[in-house]
Amino acid sequence: GINAEYGDPSQCDGKDAIPAIDYSGDVKEPPKGSCYAPTVANGRVLNGQLMRAGETLRVACSPGYTLVGADSKCEIQNVFEPDTRRLPECVVLGGEDFEGNGATYNGALNSAYSGRVCDNWLELAHTGRFVGLDKGRALIQGGNHNYCRNIGGNDFTPSCYTS
Repeated sequence: GINAEYGDPSQCDGKDAIPAIDYSGDVKEPPKGSCYAPTVANGRVLNGQLMRAGETLRVACSPGYTLVGADSKCEIQNVFEPDTRRLPECVVLGGEDFEGNGATYNGALNSAYSGRVCDNWLELAHTGRFVGLDKGRALIQGGNHNYCRNIGGNDFTPSCYTS
């Protein structure tokens, strides 16, 4: 756990403004240069429990699920490239038909009316180009793929962002 120690605020000279934090109870670090294999919902990691630096994450999805997202490699100390926040995911992909505003659409359409290819929802969330916490949360809910979605069911139809 995290244990913070605070001094008497009246005695603060600015040097002690940051609390001392004890990380000893946190998750154990892997051996230097290695990564623990992450957990992937609706799938299983085929690598061993401990991955070497440079090793590509291999995932087998459960029946009915499809692997999405870019390849990820162990970089060092539980950091994966290209971005630890965007590890591959196993998702359900449905048909291309939808009803109403497409709030439940989970097909594989990944281009806009203009013909431009959709951007990855998580990559967009992590750019910081969108203002507001609600917009960031919505983008994260989109997942690690570039398929059209109507996140939250608030739009007229499934859509996506393009660069």
